[in-house]
Amino acid sequence: MQERKALLILHGKKAMDPEVRAAVMAKRKSGWHIDVRVTWEAGDAARIVNEALQDDYATLIAGGGDGTLRDVAEAMALQDTRVSLALLPLGTANDFCVAAGVPLNPHAALKLLDKAPQRIDLGDLDGQLFLNMATGGFGSTVTANTPEDLKAALGGAAYFLTGLSRFAEVHSAFGRFTGPDFEWQGEFLALGIGNGRQAGGGHVLCPKARIDDGLL
Repeated sequence: MQERKALLILHGKKAMDPEVRAAVMAKRKSGWHIDVRVTWEAGDAARIVNEALQDDYATLIAGGGDGTLRDVAEAMALQDTRVSLALLPLGTANDFCVAAGVPLNPHAALKLLDKAPQRIDLGDLDGQLFLNMATGGFGSTVTANTPEDLKAALGGAAYFLTGLSRFAEVHSAFGRFTGPDFEWQGEFLALGIGNGRQAGGGHVLCPKARIDDGLL
């Protein structure tokens, strides 16, 4: 029988979350060996992934928001590993998990550890990998400038309020995009290249996108 061993890479702001602790303890009681490593600053997730692969963990769990998920998934992909990735959605929007049908409740999310892994796609934009969506233009400006305390208080609505407060800054940008059988250049206000369906706190930008169809 394969050892049920996993490493949870947990965003530092969620380290003291009682619901997360209870979910991990419950999973341990069910027979899983789950270790926990906490991120503190940029680069921690990738470093922990590399250490986990050296220690022969069969499953990694990304515990955090879409940013934590992207960091963990990218680090795993760059190592070309066959280790499985599970998700513990703890962010403001959890756009990828919502679109993929991963439960937002920690106990329910960790139950997926007992399911067989499924292959999904990763996007590649100029050598930078992404799991859910690559965005640009005004929407990316809003995401980057939304305060953490506002996100903690309002969730996905924080992005909407930040967008309203910065609406006077809206202006077009020039872009040149190429891909298989595709080339376009011109002015644009917002850009979304979807491997998943939604971004920015629940905004469905690419409704036909699926994470396992080999398409963007």
